[in-house]
Formats: sequence, C-alpha cells, structure tokens
Amino acid sequence: MTQASMGVIGVGTMGSALALNMADNGHEVTLWNLDPSTVTALLDRAGDLAPRLHPADSIAEMVEMM
Repeated sequence: MTQASMGVIGVGTMGSALALNMADNGHEVTLWNLDPSTVTALLDRAGDLAPRLHPADSIAEMVEMM
C-alpha cells in the first residue's frame, strides 16, 4: 500500500489545486471525494503528477494510506 505524506478530502477547484501543488513539491498525496468521478477526472488531467496522487475509496482507507 502507498504511504502518502498528506491527504486531501474534497478535490473540487480548491482541493484539486492544493493536491497538485503538494504533488508538484514532491509529496505523495492521497485523495478522497464524495463523488469518485471527481478524483478520476483529477488523475486524468494531472499529467506527470498523477503517479504521486493516490485515490482512496473511503476516508478509512485514506487514513490507512497515510
């Protein structure tokens, strides 16, 4: 399982920008959103940063990943 150093709950406009910024600065980031398709959309547009972004199916899984 991936060991993320940070997590973002909610990856709308602000959360996705925050997650991309953290990933761009070398952090592994776990992501959770009420609507999983929002996380998928972020991963699709993240480009080279996508490998540092790790989706979680639940908040409990998110916590385990950190």
